Amino acid sequence: MAILILKEKYNKLLQREKNAEKFFDDKNILQTKKDACMEEYQNIVRGLSKMTRAYKEITGKEMSDEEVLNGIE
Repeated sequence: MAILILKEKYNKLLQREKNAEKFFDDKNILQTKKDACMEEYQNIVRGLSKMTRAYKEITGKEMSDEEVLNGIE
């Protein structure tokens, strides 16, 4: 059960991270607005990192590169 919750949370947070990447890459958005969002982006990345460690604790194995980059099925 814990792994299912972790997968759902990881995939949702990963989608937020991907959306944030698009935001930061958008040349039409002012740098000041990007700077204001940087702390939240860092929190997202930290959350993903914590979840990869939790995945290993639950499953006993590392997430594959594919899972880290594209989500857990």
